[in-house]
Amino acid sequence: MSINHDTFVDSIIREPGGRNIFADSPDRYPQITLQEAARRRPEIIILPTEPYHFVEAKKAEFEVMGQEVPAIRNRRIHIVEGELLSWYGPRVARALRELSALFRNV
Repeated sequence: MSINHDTFVDSIIREPGGRNIFADSPDRYPQITLQEAARRRPEIIILPTEPYHFVEAKKAEFEVMGQEVPAIRNRRIHIVEGELLSWYGPRVARALRELSALFRNV
């Protein structure tokens, strides 16, 4: 599952300079495959700790996308606290700082 442009998470990604590769989806929460993501060649993959609790061991599952995908080739798969991405309020400032740091290193 991913997100489109009409979500709070998308705005949290865009504000510090990120780009959501599924922003153009007609569904707010599109069901996607790793092959679809690979075709869009993400530079960074962000995996939240909620609502699905991604852990370090799950990163390896994304490597099937192939070395032609910049995020895989450059080892740019990041686990991010889900609360930072999807809970508005006092966490927003920290979310923007942390995402900005991730995006600067692309």
